[in-house]
Amino acid sequence: MERQLRRETVQETIIAELRRYISDHRVKAGDRLPPLSVMAAGMSVSQAALREALHRLDALGALNIVNGRGVFLVNPELVRMAGERDPREDPALLADLVELRWLLETEAVRQIIKRATDEQIEGVGLLLKKLMDRYEAGQSDHKEDKAFHMGLYGITNNQALLQVLSVVLRTFSIMWQYPLGMERPFYDTAIRHEALYNAIKSRDESLAVEICRATCDDMLASIQAVTEPESAGHVQISYPHTN
Repeated sequence: MERQLRRETVQETIIAELRRYISDHRVKAGDRLPPLSVMAAGMSVSQAALREALHRLDALGALNIVNGRGVFLVNPELVRMAGERDPREDPALLADLVELRWLLETEAVRQIIKRATDEQIEGVGLLLKKLMDRYEAGQSDHKEDKAFHMGLYGITNNQALLQVLSVVLRTFSIMWQYPLGMERPFYDTAIRHEALYNAIKSRDESLAVEICRATCDDMLASIQAVTEPESAGHVQISYPHTN
């Protein structure tokens, strides 16, 4: 446990230093960051630790690592969000965040079933296949998971809902890694993606909503196992009644 805590502390320090560098040097989206060796020396961290942090931010879409060319800033806001308030300090807030995601995603499911064409749903099925291929191979699937969810949100055919859900997804993606240190959150429940897709494809709204609820329950339990292992399961979501 001590090694894990120390590792996360180093990662958090690196993120803080990156935020400071971006702010002090007015680095803009598209700009290239200094070479790895220069940044590591300036932060007094190992290149291995810095490389790990950069790859995490690359997976979140905050940076873009281009082999042979360097590291480029994509989204300064995502780098800033990676160092926001530690959610471990407020367990009830975590439950509220998960409940918010459930409310939004269940509405998204309803809109998809109501509005999406069969062709649009089939397109999301291709994204699901890529995700499950990575999952079954035991490989990192952050980008594929994000692509699947964004694909679903996109076929709600509601741009406002898409934008709100994209912000929520980014917030959760950052929270898993900083500061919760969850490398592959909810790995064991990834199979629910297939169940959700099949429910949507068959346009079974009740089943799809129930799968969303079960997924959020798993999500909260996994978070609590990290943040409050002694009281995991005590904080619950009060789901509103749905028709």
